[in-house]
Amino acid sequence: MLLLAKQVIQITIVDDSKGEKCDAHCGLDWSSPQVIALAGQRIKDRFGDKIELAYLFYLASPSHIRHIL
Repeated sequence: MLLLAKQVIQITIVDDSKGEKCDAHCGLDWSSPQVIALAGQRIKDRFGDKIELAYLFYLASPSHIRHIL
């Protein structure tokens, strides 16, 4: 069990703005800082502090990856 205590859950949100849009405006606007902050808080509430959350804009260079938590 000691090994599990050291593991980190890595989550990456990949924002593909060129993807198809839903006519009913379903889904989340991942470019919104408020949406990302809320998602991060919900993930922390569920899994604790041992997570790494990153936001990646699909067409951006690697320097545009934002580590959120």
